[in-house]
Amino acid sequence: VTNSPTGEIISGMYITTNAYLKYCVLHGDDMSKEADGSTGKPFATGDSVAIAATGYLNGVITSTTTFPLADYRATNANDHYVLDSWQWMDLSSLGKVDQVRFILTSTKQNNMGATTPAYFCLDNVGDVRPETLVAEQTVTTTKQINLSTLCPMQGAGTTTYQLLEKGDTEMASSSLAGHTLTVQAATTGNSSIVVLAMNQGKRIYYRIPLQLGTGDGISSTSIHEGYLQTTDGAVTFVTDAESYTLRLFTTTGALLFESDVVSGNTILPMDALSSGIYLVQIRKDGYQKTLKLNY
Repeated sequence: VTNSPTGEIISGMYITTNAYLKYCVLHGDDMSKEADGSTGKPFATGDSVAIAATGYLNGVITSTTTFPLADYRATNANDHYVLDSWQWMDLSSLGKVDQVRFILTSTKQNNMGATTPAYFCLDNVGDVRPETLVAEQTVTTTKQINLSTLCPMQGAGTTTYQLLEKGDTEMASSSLAGHTLTVQAATTGNSSIVVLAMNQGKRIYYRIPLQLGTGDGISSTSIHEGYLQTTDGAVTFVTDAESYTLRLFTTTGALLFESDVVSGNTILPMDALSSGIYLVQIRKDGYQKTLKLNY
């Protein structure tokens, strides 16, 4: 990572298998030692191969995240897969890094170590995480959302969901049980939630906009009509509103900037930030509006 001497947060990258690794998963590698004494069998129940990405900053490990390239650990054979399409691998959990190292881990072993070919494909490192925007959900007090309907996932295996981003927790609380997302509004305003749908290694990131409470989200017409404008790399929240608070967040909820504005437009300090998706939150008179910024 050479863009910043102090390191930077890498959003992620696209990843998939290559032909050699996929062939060995499906047909065997002729090297691994099996429990029955044979060698090189194809993957069977209990086997898996994954890429582990470890972040470093000034030579110190920040964190590690893994991504299965082939996964046969489930008891249900329909959930077994070897990746055959480009999928997004999130690296933001590594934090600020100046180096990322990749290691392949596999259940297929012999006396020398892993026998699965240590090859994989990557592309678009540091790109914007792909998201699918679904219909806005109105939550007056409490609402249960069926993710199977709102955020569908195709595949022969079992679809599972993860709640990745809860949005502004001062405005609403959220929890996930199976395919049911429960949202409870604490105030009036706008927010959004991100859930991850997975099936046989394929992933879709769904962003769910929320209209919370009984009002229209913003009491002030000037705030409601405010918008983001990008000119020559500079980002401005354009409004004629008075006495409002503007905050800039990462999609993981980290606060980057906060300003109590007396009146008019606000220029966002984006110069030191990398390209990606950010959330701009505007509050006034107990109401709130959140805008998505693709910078």
